[in-house]
Parts: sequence; C-alpha cells; structure tokens
Amino acid sequence: WHPDSLSRQAYWSVLKRVRKGPLIIGGGQMLDGGRRPKGLAYLWALTLFARTMGQSVALIGVGVRALDETMLSRFLARGIVKRCSIARVRDIQSKDMLVACGVNPAKIEVTADVVFSNTRTKRNPNSSKKAPGKTVFFAVHNSPSVIHYQPEDYATLVDRVMKLRSGQQAAIICHDIRLEYDVDFARAVAAISKTECLVMIPQSVEDVFEAYADASLVVSSRMHPLIMGLVAGATVLPLAGSAKVSDLVRTWYGSNAVDIKNVKHFDDAMIQGVPMGLIASAERNFDGLRDL
Repeated sequence: WHPDSLSRQAYWSVLKRVRKGPLIIGGGQMLDGGRRPKGLAYLWALTLFARTMGQSVALIGVGVRALDETMLSRFLARGIVKRCSIARVRDIQSKDMLVACGVNPAKIEVTADVVFSNTRTKRNPNSSKKAPGKTVFFAVHNSPSVIHYQPEDYATLVDRVMKLRSGQQAAIICHDIRLEYDVDFARAVAAISKTECLVMIPQSVEDVFEAYADASLVVSSRMHPLIMGLVAGATVLPLAGSAKVSDLVRTWYGSNAVDIKNVKHFDDAMIQGVPMGLIASAERNFDGLRDL
C-alpha cells in the first residue's frame, strides 16, 4: 500500500481527509449495485459529506455493475453522479447504465480505465522482440455474485485452446485468491479438464506481471488480467463473458471477444499492446482535476 493510503473502513480518518480537499473516485468497478449495494451507499454518503464540506467531487475512468437491478441502486447512483463536477466512465456500457438510472447523458464522458494512463512507462520496449514463452495462462473469474461460466464449459475451453497450442503448458491463474471466488473454480476446472493444468495462486501484482511477461497467451473474460497482460506485452485472447470486455475489444482493437463455446480458430481475435488512442483516452481522465 502507498504510505498515505487509508482503509475505507477507517471512517473518521477518511472524513478528516475529505474535509481537506476534493474527493476523486477513480478506476475499477467503483459503482457496484445489486441487491445489497453497500459500497454504493458508502460512496453516496461520502460524496454527500464532501459537498457539505464545500469540496468538489469527481468520477474518473470508473466502471459500473448492476445499477439497474433495484430502485435503491438507481437512486444512489443518481445522487453520486449529480454531486460530481466531473463524471467520466471507462466504457459505453457504463454510460448507458447510468443513463438508464436517470442520469443526464450530457454529464457523462466516456474515457478509459485509468490504469491505461500509466502504460507509456510500464510497457517493455523489448516485449515485441523476445520470443513468447511456453505457458498459456487462463485467468478465471468467479464470485458468488458474478459467474461468467460453469467449470464444465471452461474446462472444454481449456482443452480446445491447448489442442491448438500443442506442446505448451496450461496454467489456470487466480486474481482473487479467496477460496469461494477464483480458487475453488480454478481447481474445479483443473479436475475436469483433459489437459494437465497448473493452478497458480500469485502472491503479488509483481508475480502476475512476471508470469504474463513470459506468457505464450493470456486468456480471460475478466478485465484485470486482460489489462495486465496487455501492459506486460503478452498476446491476449479476450472472452465474451462481460459487456465491458467486449466493449474494450471492439472499441480499441476493432475485433470481437470470443464466444467460449465456439473456440475453433481464434487467431483473428488475439490482441496485443496498448494503442496510443487508448492511452490518450485514459489520460483524459486527469484533465481539469487541478481546477477542483
């Protein structure tokens, strides 16, 4: 953690910090709705406190999920965005969902996830010159509230991809190391698959970057591993498990994410590198923040 970072549960410390300057909510799927939108309620209260204290509020490069499922989520989302001097989301589907919640579309600007703004310096200049590694990484995504695929379908995917990548090692990598999230799912896939699979549980972000920098291919329906794979210089195969992934691929790479049940030939769907337009769009998130 950064030495100046705070836990969101350190309520009094967070409120003291917000009293001193603008509140900037940035990156990731920050506006998360659903049946029990506790995180959304937290941000609603925090933005209300910031405005009461005379501080500006900004959303930059955020994603949204399940805001349209309940009246409460829609109410909270409208309140948060209404208090923002700047409201920027990372993809068109996030804007569409906020508009469906009653937010004025003119207030929302579509940029890109803020993580792409730092890729000018993170990208390895030699990544395009080095030979690819021998490991295909399948970055799974599973949680009690978000299920992209069943283990049986994912195991079939692994077998089909590895049949086309003969002689290479398959590794199922977990970005969320909680058992009931990625880990149990990864182990279930490995047990069902006809391919011998290593289940990898990284202990740090550095472990993931090191693995992806030497990957033959990174396969995922999840945004985080796709971003980390692209930044690390790996070749990436995006799966059509979520609207945000499909939108990223279609908007910035001009291709379509792959249907997990139709993986026969996927060369046209593989992507690599971070386009300069995507970097520029991510960097637009920071325009005007000094004026807050």
